[in-house]
Amino acid sequence: MVGGKWGQELTKESQMKLTLALLASIAANLACSTIGDICSELWRTTGGHEWFYIGFGVNIFTVLFFMIAIRLGGLSITTAFVLIITILTNVGIGHFVFNESVNSVQWAGVILGIIAITLVLHSTKVSP
Repeated sequence: MVGGKWGQELTKESQMKLTLALLASIAANLACSTIGDICSELWRTTGGHEWFYIGFGVNIFTVLFFMIAIRLGGLSITTAFVLIITILTNVGIGHFVFNESVNSVQWAGVILGIIAITLVLHSTKVSP
């Protein structure tokens, strides 16, 4: 696998460390993003400005972890992977925790979005 500085070959150990660091940064991004989104929803429903400030602060870390994930894993694959997880997490929390209604057309949109992102992931694996 090429991915070291200036296209150097990575050893198996380096690949494993890189993969673990990438997964950790994606997990941290998802956790911060989810907490930030929940704070936004609480700000919307309660009107309490403290939720805005908490969510804003947490989302700064969301951006930081996302930038780290892109640096480690590249833009296209990392972004597509994060989008799939974020879509599923936010729709699930909105529907099951906050009792937001999701109609059949919206579910179809979520499914089509996941299919589209999956196709992007697949197309980046195929080399011309």
